[in-house]
Amino acid sequence: MKLIIIGIIGLLLGIPLFFVGLLQSEREGRYIQVRSQVATQTGEAQTMLGPYLEVPYTYPRVEDFVTENGQSVERVQKVTKYLTISAQKLSLIVKQSTSELHKAIYQVSIQKSVIEFTAQFGPFELPQLVEGAEVLWNRAQWIIGITDLRGLTKLSVVNGDKSVDFVTRSKKTGSWHSYSDNLGAATKWTNMPTEPVFLEGELVVQGVEDMMFNAAGETTKVTMSSDWPHPNFSGSHSPSEREISEDGFQATWLISEYARMMPNVWTDSPDYVGFFGVSLSNPVDAYAQVGRSLKYALLFVVIVLAAFWMLETISTTKVHPAQYILVGLAQIVFYLLLLSLVEHIPVELAYLFAGLATTLLTGVYALWTYQRPIFAWGVLLGTAISYIFQYTLVQLEDYALLLGSFLVFILLASLMYISRKIQWYTISKVSGEP
Repeated sequence: MKLIIIGIIGLLLGIPLFFVGLLQSEREGRYIQVRSQVATQTGEAQTMLGPYLEVPYTYPRVEDFVTENGQSVERVQKVTKYLTISAQKLSLIVKQSTSELHKAIYQVSIQKSVIEFTAQFGPFELPQLVEGAEVLWNRAQWIIGITDLRGLTKLSVVNGDKSVDFVTRSKKTGSWHSYSDNLGAATKWTNMPTEPVFLEGELVVQGVEDMMFNAAGETTKVTMSSDWPHPNFSGSHSPSEREISEDGFQATWLISEYARMMPNVWTDSPDYVGFFGVSLSNPVDAYAQVGRSLKYALLFVVIVLAAFWMLETISTTKVHPAQYILVGLAQIVFYLLLLSLVEHIPVELAYLFAGLATTLLTGVYALWTYQRPIFAWGVLLGTAISYIFQYTLVQLEDYALLLGSFLVFILLASLMYISRKIQWYTISKVSGEP
């Protein structure tokens, strides 16, 4: 009967754990709000598109038109479309520096990237257009897309020995991406160039956490260096070379025209646009680690309750269900302490202080309950090991299921071994149970 009561207590302790989980979600949501506020001041996570060459063309289209008299007539209307042309070769050299911006009790990672690019356009080979199409080379424009122009602090571009003046543009009808062409500059051509054209420039872009690119050239090479020691390479292309150290990282992407999975020239919108780059992820994401800890919380609470029950079975001391509730609540307070501490100190120290406080409390309470120091030391050591194992489990997220399964197996095997000589029917009679 006692074992059933302890099981019910363990299940009921899931209720306060649920509310701690809600609190963790609320605090994480508050952090996301602060991050958004910082992004409005410094710039959102940034993505650079281009540079590309955009060339409009017109063609006649015959349409049926109904007059006021109800007669159906044909009329010819001139339709404007846009060709987007990739560079044949594109090289970007990115030098990134990072910093932490503090707002209230939160800190947000800010990246600042100095981007130097060289792009070769041409010789130009246009696809077959509709009959009667006229390519308007005198209206051709260079285009560059930046996610959030608030984070663009410098843009300097030259074509040969001539400066290219980019201006912000409103989104045109039929634009192939929400920010693919928010910066544009006239080429000032009169006809299609017969020789390759080179575009060189430098951008300085800042924003929260991410810096992404797309394979804007038929062949694209991006070389990136940063002082951030924990890069998260993301997107549709992985670096072909990478070197990561405590002082930062260096990475190189080499993307061929086959791997980019985009046409070299397209009208309206490509079928696919692959992004790649780096995110300033922190392996010590405090709220994520607390969230993962809470997933295993009930298991470790039950482990402590089971330990107290085992000590009760081999001692003459009877433990009241209320005492089991207090022991379980002490374990739940660990997660509350952990959540509050990670907002002010590194997560490793938060685990240490919260675990130390809860372990001492549980060990001292075991001494008060059983009046036997050896039992108290056993509880103290067992609780400490459980928190160490839990911390390790959270750190090794990819292997958490494997380690957790082994833990449950080992605990069950240990419980069966320790209790192998216990006379369960004798315990039931002594305790007055049927």
